[in-house]
Amino acid sequence: MEFNAVGLPKMARLSWGQVDSATYYDIYSGSEFIIRLDSSELSYTVNCPMSYEDKKFSIAARDAFNNTLDSAFTSCYIDGWDGTYKWINKTSDDNKGRAKEITYRIETSFDQSVGEYFSIYLVKDGKEGRVFPLFPFGDKEYNSWHKYKESSLAGEAYRDNASIFNTSGINPGKWCVNKITIDLSKIEAYIQTSIFGIEVNTMTSFRVSYEDGEKVLYVATVAQESFADGFIFKNPNPDEGIEMKFQIIE
Repeated sequence: MEFNAVGLPKMARLSWGQVDSATYYDIYSGSEFIIRLDSSELSYTVNCPMSYEDKKFSIAARDAFNNTLDSAFTSCYIDGWDGTYKWINKTSDDNKGRAKEITYRIETSFDQSVGEYFSIYLVKDGKEGRVFPLFPFGDKEYNSWHKYKESSLAGEAYRDNASIFNTSGINPGKWCVNKITIDLSKIEAYIQTSIFGIEVNTMTSFRVSYEDGEKVLYVATVAQESFADGFIFKNPNPDEGIEMKFQIIE
């Protein structure tokens, strides 16, 4: 029985040849049962929680009475999202020169409370600042207010990132991280800022994708309040939509 696996970032694409009289195909990762597919399915993508490791898969073709007709084994190496990604502004709408191009670096990280995730670093003026997560998970700094001009590494990274996307010309007095969410391909950071006593809530998402054989990063920032959303730099490239599309460069 022909059975192939292609390792991709955080996933494996499996494919196999049709087996005569098969009613089901059962897929396993190691000894763990993954899914039962009917005989019309000849491919499947398995999400993998860990990057940069070898994974073993097996398949069993079974008839309507659950008899095994054939089986096969295969393996592949699971990739990750690590790399440097760049977005290039194709227009003259660049927030007074601050958003001609933007570069982020992704680094695979691990935390006992959330498992594997990817850290995001803003690459600007020859230096890097980690913009996600701004603080270690479970740190008391979450849900705490921070002055806009504070001298911490998190404060500097926040200011560098905010300077790109803030079109109002007015800096907030303070900010805090309200919530973060993480899944295999997307992370979101919910930030609250206070400007002249008015509190504004924004959400920045970082989404990764594998397209045409290349790793891609999508980034978008939106505000809950309609008046505040008008002060956030939006993607001006006409062919991309609200998310900025970052191509991997190294």
